[in-house]
Amino acid sequence: MTKSKLNRAACLSLMAAALAVLVMASPVHADDFSFSFTNTVGNVSGTVTGEILGLTDGTTGPAAEVILESYPAALFPDVVANGNIMTNEATWGAPDANFFTESGGTITGGNFVVGVAATGFAVGFELDNGGESGLEDVNFATGIDSEIEIASGIAGLNITPLSSVPEPSSLLLLGVGLVALTVLKCRTRIPRHTAQLA
Repeated sequence: MTKSKLNRAACLSLMAAALAVLVMASPVHADDFSFSFTNTVGNVSGTVTGEILGLTDGTTGPAAEVILESYPAALFPDVVANGNIMTNEATWGAPDANFFTESGGTITGGNFVVGVAATGFAVGFELDNGGESGLEDVNFATGIDSEIEIASGIAGLNITPLSSVPEPSSLLLLGVGLVALTVLKCRTRIPRHTAQLA
């Protein structure tokens, strides 16, 4: 085999490898969702809203963040009096459960449970824990248990996708780099021939 044929075969092999890397390097997205639910079985009427952030389509895994955005102030006098602790993730500590399944750009299952105990009261928040989702305030001194709750878990939540945020993919960058190097390496100059006049 001549040197030019070897070079051409090497270039084609390198180009095929680079294209294979590009094909495998599907872009990674962190998917974010807003959610809401309105009381159906608890003893306080109202709606809870929030966000579930950082999921990946086609996987089951933890959310990067679960944020409570709003709930009726009357539901949690203890929470309001203590700086709205349930909207501040720093006070939650690690959740007891945190996993969601995303399929086809929709949350199809999951479980999130977190609680905060403080002097005189405890607050709990759950999404699809044993088929229930709710927000609860228990005051130990009065024995009053206030709760917004639905009994249908994830299926009962109003979930809306927020815009997907692309994350850098090192595999994609590697593929682009290999293609660029291959093109530069395998570029051949077309020799100029001078036409002979008869």
